[in-house]
Amino acid sequence: MRRASLLLIFLAARTFAADLQYQIPDGWVDLVDPSVDTSRFPANPVHEARSGRYRIYAVDPDNLSEQGANALVNVLEIDQRGPVTHEVMRRAMQEAWDKSRTLGYRMNILDTRVMKLGEVDIGVVDYTLGNAAGTLHLLQYFIPGEKKSAVVTYGCRPDLFDQYRPIFEASAKATKGAYSYGFDWGRALKRTLITSAIGAVIATVFAAIVLRFR
Repeated sequence: MRRASLLLIFLAARTFAADLQYQIPDGWVDLVDPSVDTSRFPANPVHEARSGRYRIYAVDPDNLSEQGANALVNVLEIDQRGPVTHEVMRRAMQEAWDKSRTLGYRMNILDTRVMKLGEVDIGVVDYTLGNAAGTLHLLQYFIPGEKKSAVVTYGCRPDLFDQYRPIFEASAKATKGAYSYGFDWGRALKRTLITSAIGAVIATVFAAIVLRFR
């Protein structure tokens, strides 16, 4: 009986360790958390956070507007897994750029790179996205995990980006559970990880635009 209990504890601990774990900036409020009193927050980010799409949807409570949040971070997890490479990032952002034009948004990609989170390659994109209503500056991370992968999006008004960038980067670097894949998925990678990553990009980015300028 004791051995069975210890085995269950071990498996539970291993499952927890395999999950990606995130750290929101100090003082920010995760509106996904059902225990949070949302009455003092604008309706748009609350509605989006409670849509069921996000693992985390956090805002800076000291920087809100009537329409939404002037600084936010959201985490969207996807089931597909695999290594992040320069080719993955190139294709992903090309598709995102094409999609943004189709939907009437201006997307200006400032930097796309692959960097290390511990020993794991992750993708990072720095860009602005806007329309006639205004523009957001976004910093987005593609992080592979053992069970799921994540697209972590940080966003704020362009004039606030220099102020928030160190906060965004520190939060992203504190992510735990990134997983390094030691094999090449080849064609399967193009059909799964890239496609799913693009969907996550579009969902998180356009949600941020809608919340800021609706």
